[in-house]
Amino acid sequence: MKEHQQAISEFFAQPGQNEDIEDRLNIRFCNSPSGVPLLQDTLARLSCKVAASYQAGDHTIFLGEVESVDISEGRPLLFFRGRYSQIG
Repeated sequence: MKEHQQAISEFFAQPGQNEDIEDRLNIRFCNSPSGVPLLQDTLARLSCKVAASYQAGDHTIFLGEVESVDISEGRPLLFFRGRYSQIG
């Protein structure tokens, strides 16, 4: 995420997403060459295919093989120790 996208970060951190809020935040997707939906206007995007999965208690850990990478200009949105920060 880019440093001005805190509201989008908070949107995806919620257990459920509301389409009205998604529209208000202007969240848009594009598809990778293999058809994976990717967020638009991000600092970096990775498209992966699942190489392996492992059960760990009530979670599943997925190991991804990177198929494509897109990197854009901008400053990163940082979240550390429970709060958002900026570099510098």
